[in-house]
Amino acid sequence: MMKSIATLCTTARGTLRRTLRRTLSIVASIALAACSQAAATAASSPAANPQPLAGDIERTTFDPSLGVHLDSMHRHADGLYVQDLVSGTGAVGTRGRTVVVKYTGWLPNGKQFDSGEITVTLGTFKTIRAWEEGLLGMRVGGRRRLLVPPSLGYGTKGSGEAIPPNAVLVFDMEMMTVL
Repeated sequence: MMKSIATLCTTARGTLRRTLRRTLSIVASIALAACSQAAATAASSPAANPQPLAGDIERTTFDPSLGVHLDSMHRHADGLYVQDLVSGTGAVGTRGRTVVVKYTGWLPNGKQFDSGEITVTLGTFKTIRAWEEGLLGMRVGGRRRLLVPPSLGYGTKGSGEAIPPNAVLVFDMEMMTVL
């Protein structure tokens, strides 16, 4: 009788191992399928922070009157192009500081859609993302050109009748004061 209990235990252990392996294999397959589907769903849904389409600005034709030359500009990873037209010598615009800037905005076809003076506290995200990023490090007295991909401007909605959806924008900015 002792021998048959030992044989029975050995058989049960073997069966238990095979069952456990099959169960783990099934669970792993289900988890892998779920992760693959979640990744596919995430890739097809709109992101909270839209990424620029590759070449948004590079595919844009700019009116010659704007004087845009991509080869003399610095491209940021998020697609923003920046060019210092005049280096300032005054105080520096940094995150948390309030700055006063004069600006003029154009569409790539050369049509001016806005100009004025605005006070912005950098880092509060109360203006378009391109300005938040493009004004950082600028000095009072400086002038800077920004080429803005739609993802850092007004995106798929545009702004009123002046800025159409998915518009690339050109801004000339002049830092007047850092408060």
